[in-house]
Amino acid sequence: MRKSTILVLVIVLAAVAIFLAQRAMLTRPAPPPARDASPDHDAALTAAPDDGPSAELNPVATPSRTEAGRQAAADPRVPSVRLHKLRIHVAYSSGRDERPSSLEVRLSNHTGALYPTRRKGPNEFELVEALPGPYVVVASALNMRNGIARAVISADTDESETTVTLHPERVVRVRWRGVDGKPISAVLARASIASTFAPLVVYATRFPLTPEGPSPEQCALASLHTRFGLRTDEQGQRTTRDESIHSSSTKRPDLASTPDTLGFLTVDEDGPLWASAFCCGVLVAEQQFLPGDEEVVFTSTPEDLTIAETRVTLRVVDDVGEVPIAGAKLVVVGERASGSETSDASGNLEVTGIFAGDKHASVEVDGYHSPQLSFRLAPGQTLDLGKLRLHREGAQLAFDVKDERGAEATATGFELLQFEQHDGTRALRSLYSASVGRGRQNAPSGVQSQVPVGPNLVFRNAAPGRYLLRCTTNAVSCEPRVVEAYEFTRTVERSAPVIVIKPTVLVSFVLDHPISAGTLVMVESRQGLPVRELTVNEFGVVTTSLVRDDYRVHLVEHGRKTGWVAFKVDSDPYVFEIHR
Repeated sequence: MRKSTILVLVIVLAAVAIFLAQRAMLTRPAPPPARDASPDHDAALTAAPDDGPSAELNPVATPSRTEAGRQAAADPRVPSVRLHKLRIHVAYSSGRDERPSSLEVRLSNHTGALYPTRRKGPNEFELVEALPGPYVVVASALNMRNGIARAVISADTDESETTVTLHPERVVRVRWRGVDGKPISAVLARASIASTFAPLVVYATRFPLTPEGPSPEQCALASLHTRFGLRTDEQGQRTTRDESIHSSSTKRPDLASTPDTLGFLTVDEDGPLWASAFCCGVLVAEQQFLPGDEEVVFTSTPEDLTIAETRVTLRVVDDVGEVPIAGAKLVVVGERASGSETSDASGNLEVTGIFAGDKHASVEVDGYHSPQLSFRLAPGQTLDLGKLRLHREGAQLAFDVKDERGAEATATGFELLQFEQHDGTRALRSLYSASVGRGRQNAPSGVQSQVPVGPNLVFRNAAPGRYLLRCTTNAVSCEPRVVEAYEFTRTVERSAPVIVIKPTVLVSFVLDHPISAGTLVMVESRQGLPVRELTVNEFGVVTTSLVRDDYRVHLVEHGRKTGWVAFKVDSDPYVFEIHR
């Protein structure tokens, strides 16, 4: 009896010990999660040798300040983020401690977030409560070129420092006169110009302009626009009057002017540059100016400014039976052309007096769809656009847009873009837009279903042709595709093509300085279709949203395309540094 009692006590004590051990294991604190040991993206990629100059691109994935704070707040086991201070000193190329007007300092991180600074002295600023990492600092002031510097806030110290230097802006006076020294307005009065006005434009560019190269607008660092009205008085004398509504020239009362001064060019570029003078869209003079040059002087004769008349012809017919259409009008954007107002009974139409250059136009006539035209017109050229077939009704394009789960993707916008090709350079024009849900067909009578019937994205009355279809919503996107619109259908009898959209991530491109005005970052799909056309800001940072996928990118600087480089978006956010 005594032995059995002892055995029972041993069993009870063992059970209690096991219970206490299990409870201790359950209440033990969980170990912290393991850190992701994978290194940041760091791949040096080069362009294909047949695509022109190459650029070295280094993608680096870095968390944004907002994302880091959100992660810290969501997980109490993550230690609090330590914030730091950046002190910024503004210096001047003169070596003196200057006090310019409207001095301002701004910062951006590599994901495009902007940060205000606090002024601590005449040329001292600071950024407080900042996360460690790389930043871009931009200082600006009146009559100064923007100063740009890279800064890194160290995680090892409470305060980091950087210096940004300002240089006086580079201003060049533009003088344009006749051989007798009179202003260009007097020369225009003696020139043979058929139009009632004459636009004069001077561009500052890195390279000389050529008829075969990009347009002046694509590669201009600065421009000066002036327009003179041309009138004939009662005595038959030609007179001119400045009709400039706006000008991109800098009005500088602090700088000396002359009677033949057309205006001033302000450029944010070093080194030798070119000034090109245009009259009525025709290049009439060009010269180089070097660092230290304060002015450029153009001298022209009335013969130099006598522009040969241009002419555009076409024949307008109905798409069915090619019956001539009378009463059609060619409308050129930004032009006041002359010639026949409308097409005649044979459908022939002729327009004169259009200035040379790249043109966008439309043909308008009641009862027909208005097609969009693009063409390049040379000085004195007679351009025959051939036979243009007009459609009484536009084409319809229908799609079924879904998300990755197969559900309808509501509140998603799309656009149809037109390709334009000029001398090897490609541009895009957005012509039509639509949103998911508009123009949806009704369900057949008696059908009880919550699933929409028919396509949920419909483009109606589009001009027949080939287009690029792209998503315009930031949060989601899809791969661009080329679509064709040749026939109009009142009902969609066949199944509409399915478009699957996916969520996007933040993608940033960071360029080394100096950066020329108008520099573009062109993102393409793996198949070479345009995905994004992004203009780089003064920080050298441009952000967009992309689906996780493979892409390729190239730059357009001074109107010239660099070689393309492949990259893969595989993190959020994704930072791609471009070293040129």
